Amino acid sequence: MLSPRSAAAFGAVAAALVAAAPAAAGPLADAPVARCLTGNPADVTADPLVVLERNEQFAPTIGSSNINAQTSNGRMAAGVAADGTLTTLRWPSTMSYQQLKHYGPNARAPRAGAAANEGIVLGLVLPGAGTRWLRDFPQQSQRYADEESDEIETTFADPALGLTVTVRQVVGADIDAYVQRVGVRRAPGARTPTALMVFENLSLNNSNVPAIPGTDGCAHEFSRDTARFDGPTGAIVHWLRGRDLSNGEQSDVAMAVGVGGGVDDWQVAADAEEDPLGRLGGWTLDAHRDAANGDLNRGRSYTGQTTGALRAPLTFAGDVASRDVAVAGGRTPAGALTALRTALAQGQPAVAMGKKAALAPVIARAPLPATTDAKELALAKRAIVLLNTSQAPSGAIPAGISVQPPYAEDWPRDGMYFDEALDLMGAHDKVTAHKRFYLRTQRRPGFAAIGSIGVPMGSWPMNLYDTGVVSGPIPYEIDETGLGGWGLWSHYKHTGDRAYLDEAWPGIKLAAEHFVTCRDAVKKLQCRATEDDNLDLGNQQTIAGAMPGWLALKAGAEAAAIVGDTAARDRFAARRDELAVAIDEYLWEEDKGWYAGWDIPAIRKVVTYVGWPEPLKSRDDARMRRHADAIWAAFAPTFRAPEPGGRTAGFYDGLALIALADQWRGDAAKMQRLRDGLHWIAHTQATADTGLLGENWIVRDNKVKTITAIPQLWQHALFYLAAIEVHGTA
Repeated sequence: MLSPRSAAAFGAVAAALVAAAPAAAGPLADAPVARCLTGNPADVTADPLVVLERNEQFAPTIGSSNINAQTSNGRMAAGVAADGTLTTLRWPSTMSYQQLKHYGPNARAPRAGAAANEGIVLGLVLPGAGTRWLRDFPQQSQRYADEESDEIETTFADPALGLTVTVRQVVGADIDAYVQRVGVRRAPGARTPTALMVFENLSLNNSNVPAIPGTDGCAHEFSRDTARFDGPTGAIVHWLRGRDLSNGEQSDVAMAVGVGGGVDDWQVAADAEEDPLGRLGGWTLDAHRDAANGDLNRGRSYTGQTTGALRAPLTFAGDVASRDVAVAGGRTPAGALTALRTALAQGQPAVAMGKKAALAPVIARAPLPATTDAKELALAKRAIVLLNTSQAPSGAIPAGISVQPPYAEDWPRDGMYFDEALDLMGAHDKVTAHKRFYLRTQRRPGFAAIGSIGVPMGSWPMNLYDTGVVSGPIPYEIDETGLGGWGLWSHYKHTGDRAYLDEAWPGIKLAAEHFVTCRDAVKKLQCRATEDDNLDLGNQQTIAGAMPGWLALKAGAEAAAIVGDTAARDRFAARRDELAVAIDEYLWEEDKGWYAGWDIPAIRKVVTYVGWPEPLKSRDDARMRRHADAIWAAFAPTFRAPEPGGRTAGFYDGLALIALADQWRGDAAKMQRLRDGLHWIAHTQATADTGLLGENWIVRDNKVKTITAIPQLWQHALFYLAAIEVHGTA
């Protein structure tokens, strides 16, 4: 079934983009971006499972980012497809902006339906045969080169040609560059390639739109960057100057792509998919088309929808040749070229070693689950790497780097789980930075984030860009207020840092006050409000809002006791206890044996809040025992997939394992269920090659396939937290 986030919120975004988009006609009618803006809005309301199966996404107007591996450093994030194509490139943070043209309307089509000239693609020039793109080789495989870093290794083989190519890809720890080492090995008697061909479709972005996410990936035809061939470095540099429309601040970006050791041919030209000049000959010919015969027309500059290609000679030592390729970011062309030269001078192996060295202390201090299962350990380590390399310089942490759907935003709900995992990993500095981002963006007297509409005092918008501007279309969600307030307090419990608590207390207090004033006068529950990305705005009153409210009030009372605000302590404690009684009276469903308040399949996600991060009652309470059994009954079909009787689609299954671990501790049979659930996630749900999780999964051809915003950080955080809760620490 659909998660409320994807089904509702981003369906609305798609509809908004359709309504706002100019009519596409002429050359733009077939453009990938035009398809993004003019998709069939009726699909948004189609049967969820039909849409999910057909498109592997909940809204066909949004599409599917083609990502099978991620490498990032907080400022730059690269998403790589299984065929080695670079499909996502975010800079100057993991959250803004997408600097690469790649639109995938259908995950089941070749290249996810993207045009042949999208992304960054590598190929070999063969004598008399032109360019053979590596993604067209018949044998391909991909993995992380090291489970304690994020260097990617993609291997291509063509037995008929006698060629094997290994590409190692990584974003440096201290340099904003995506660097690839291309190693070519020829078998005896193989045709010898003469050169490496690099094609790029960088399409620069420097702006967001308040409350409408995804424009950086969905409006590329409206962006015009300038590209030129830089003779001294043998590189192509793109740049775009201007202001971010969402906040009015200057936002200049530049990207440079080059090959270590220089090039002997180049082309800078138009994009044939979106500019008629790109279909003509000579200096304007689309660089992808131009590269087909192995020679390039040496166009030196273009402004508009740009493409570029570089040819670099290959020199074999015995049967092996190698070249390094890098893409680097900067605020100016000079800055991007400097970063590019630095990356190429270091070389990909050194950049990869530096990344592993930077992550070594991060891995060393983080506890690992006490299991001998290799895949579970690898998935736990992947969570450590992802969470420690995805935080933006502002302190914000995205749900993922995906452009389709647009998930490179910060949800305070997700963020609470991220921070719990990071605090457990010992990354307290990252959590402090994240909490300060929330303190800066919380609605307070005299301040509301840019784009806020109707966000009440003490609350946050649905989600935020890393600039602090509102990104989501839903004004606010009451569960995020509760979880955000509790999370501000929880960080103090992890660290005991009194200076931090004094800094965070105003935010904790504001969130708790919201649940004092947002009160149903009759039922004494929280007032009706929007819960969990639901487009039926302001009309829910379920456990999804009640438990986070109880947590925020509990946090407020406990924090108030430490800072010495006795009036606030008593007020919050009294309302906490009143809300607990109301939860028992109005949200307990005797026939189902759980606390819920809403009869929809997605409720199984939020009923887990009753047991974690803090239980509503003691574990031996009769209702808590029944509630735990009901949670398991709701999630158990997941862990039987893809076998008969199992679920055919699902999401956020780790929430159940976390919620049940403490409740069932000491019951060997029930704890084995949770261990089996962890095994299912690691062995069945995660991608078999790179070990990543998407937000959702479906069954296709009797196999479980993870989908949506791969890798999705909440899913990875949930697995890590659940593995520690269930197995304990090694």
